[in-house]
Amino acid sequence: MRKIVFILTLLLIVYSCKNENSFSGYSIESLISTAKEITNEGVNAEIKHIQLETSEKSLIADIMDLVITDDYIFILSSTPKVLQFTREGKFIKQISMLGNGPGEHLKVSSIFVNERRRSIYMSELFGRILEFDFNGTYKGMRKVGDSMSKFICDADDNLLESIQVISGNEPVKIYVTNIEGDTLARFENHVKYEFTQSSIATSYADYKSMFQLGDQIVYHQLSTDTVFTYDHRTGKLEPRYWFHNPNGPDVYDFTHFMERAKELTLIYDIAEDNNFIYATIITKGWKKNLYLIDKTNGKYYLLKLKIDDNPEKLFFPKWQQDQYLIDFVNKQDTNPELVIVKVIGVP
Repeated sequence: MRKIVFILTLLLIVYSCKNENSFSGYSIESLISTAKEITNEGVNAEIKHIQLETSEKSLIADIMDLVITDDYIFILSSTPKVLQFTREGKFIKQISMLGNGPGEHLKVSSIFVNERRRSIYMSELFGRILEFDFNGTYKGMRKVGDSMSKFICDADDNLLESIQVISGNEPVKIYVTNIEGDTLARFENHVKYEFTQSSIATSYADYKSMFQLGDQIVYHQLSTDTVFTYDHRTGKLEPRYWFHNPNGPDVYDFTHFMERAKELTLIYDIAEDNNFIYATIITKGWKKNLYLIDKTNGKYYLLKLKIDDNPEKLFFPKWQQDQYLIDFVNKQDTNPELVIVKVIGVP
């Protein structure tokens, strides 16, 4: 096993040296130690609050997943229900009902849309994907192989399936299939380990492994140091940028990950727009912060953006719609309030 790890590490070093000028690298230590702290007063940003309508039919226990289209907001509640709202937060209807019949869902783990087909998809824990149009009409079902996957559609209407590493022996991290279900590409998973109760490494529910930015898809496997670009025109997954993280986990051995997690520095989540990279970093003691990297000048910022009366509630981009980043605030007597942020610049 150590010999395999050594060979893989050596190959990675060789690959990095051969491609060192083709994509950027950032030092986590430098990011954390030199970032300038900015708050609401120090950032030029559009911040929009959307209160989701509260009614007997639209009650949301907790938001597990969310998609915003040009016309609608779709919410996956922990109940589990998939609810449709207008862009202003007015409730429209529930998509599908709980059950095991045609057009009914069981345990939904994630949702995604294809705006060109005007379809919303529900990914179940039991390996099914249910398709509905935006009017709520059931259009069909397809089987997939993994029960903890996240999905996104590319510009050619092909489906990217990001496999969540749980057992440690998953051979593939991304499948690309066409609308008929034929496999077009698969990308190897290098995060391999002996499974224990301490080795849950890339299966957290509240991070996004993929998001759309323009006509490209950005991919980041949790706790690893490299962010990739999937280009639908070439069908390739290429390194986009990477983080030098000496205190990070060994990407080839997560066997005792949870026992060590609070001593590590983790690249927990990534978001991005045309101007900034947004890196959610967890440092020793499980302290979470949001860092901005300015793409134009390479400057680092620590963003502490308050989005609620509670001073402890800071903004973290849990989802994004192209240039807009999305979080939410739970309310005591009403449905959650969405917070949509577009950072324009740092004066």
